Amino acid sequence: MWFVYLFKKENMVFSPIRTANLRADVVAQIRQAIIEGQLKPGDHIIEKMITDQLGVSRTPVREALILLESEGLIVSTPHRGSFVRTFNRADVHEIFTMRTSLENLAGELIIKRISDEEIADLGGLIRQQREAIDRGDFKDVRTIDMAFHRTLIDHAGHSLLKKSWEAIVAQIAALLYLRAE
Repeated sequence: MWFVYLFKKENMVFSPIRTANLRADVVAQIRQAIIEGQLKPGDHIIEKMITDQLGVSRTPVREALILLESEGLIVSTPHRGSFVRTFNRADVHEIFTMRTSLENLAGELIIKRISDEEIADLGGLIRQQREAIDRGDFKDVRTIDMAFHRTLIDHAGHSLLKKSWEAIVAQIAALLYLRAE
């Protein structure tokens, strides 16, 4: 079973936390494990396993799970626990149509005022992505793709647009990983 695999020292998914901002660090590690497929859709998230591997109490782990549920990466069920979200076709359609709409709006907002330097930054990301594709490094392709789109959103200078995009960005990243498998 997968949880036995995660308990073995040589197969640790998480690294002990040693900074002052525990919740943020716990959130980052669990989010990364989900996005990179170390925790798969439908996997039961066992708080004790995470607290043991991270070397933290249950409080920051529980807070992290609540935040990750609000990001759409985790589903919690009373008396059953938390599970990595499984995306169905409708979820995928909704997430990517929302992404397209938000990023098109960002493009419309920046098209008339984008600077040569910003165009060069975006062009550099496109070149990096092509190089990653040529290398067959699809993890890097996904990372650069997310950086490109985050740059578009940032340059739009629209706080509500950015907040809306941030609300789905973790789901986008998780779906990009699943699509590449």
